[in-house]
Amino acid sequence: MLSLSEIDLARKVTENLNQVKFLLVADDVWTVDAVALPMNKGSCKVLITSRYDQVALNANPRRDPHHLRFLTEEESWKLLQMEVYGGGEGNWPIEWENIRKKIATDCGGLPLALKVVGGILKSKILTRDATKTAWTKVSESVGAYTIAQDKEGSMEKIIALSYDKLSYPLRDCFLYFGVFPEDFEMSTWNLKYVWIAEGMGRIWGFKLRRNR
Repeated sequence: MLSLSEIDLARKVTENLNQVKFLLVADDVWTVDAVALPMNKGSCKVLITSRYDQVALNANPRRDPHHLRFLTEEESWKLLQMEVYGGGEGNWPIEWENIRKKIATDCGGLPLALKVVGGILKSKILTRDATKTAWTKVSESVGAYTIAQDKEGSMEKIIALSYDKLSYPLRDCFLYFGVFPEDFEMSTWNLKYVWIAEGMGRIWGFKLRRNR
């Protein structure tokens, strides 16, 4: 098998898969390279998840990809609750309602962010007053806590995957966001001017005009 070329290996895999029924789940696919899958209908199913429409369209041009929606605030709260209390409703005091709403909302309906923040909150369950203080601090800066206290590095790994797919000039633009405070708002036009002033305008072919 080691001596086979990629084409011969793909053909071998296809031949073997044609003889069996299977369900193949390919999670987080990034490229549109051809894969060794049989086109036999009914006896096999393939489920592909990706961040890129082109990957899904390449896999099956005859079917539109299914786009997952973000979680609603209520769904976000249920997932957060499961992470903190292990599926039970726990004893989240009614007077802490604003804390949990802010945390659930600031996670933007993203399951990964909710899972990471839920783990952080669970690790901070102490006495009632101490827990409220700790959770309030998390609610005031969800983004910072997600990155700083994510011991498994889940968020960092996801960001790294996206970063690695960028061209080198775009990586400079991405890293430049680190100079701004969290939740800082800036118009797209002003941001472009800042990038151009820093010498990053070559990405779009922009140049600053100098007054003579």
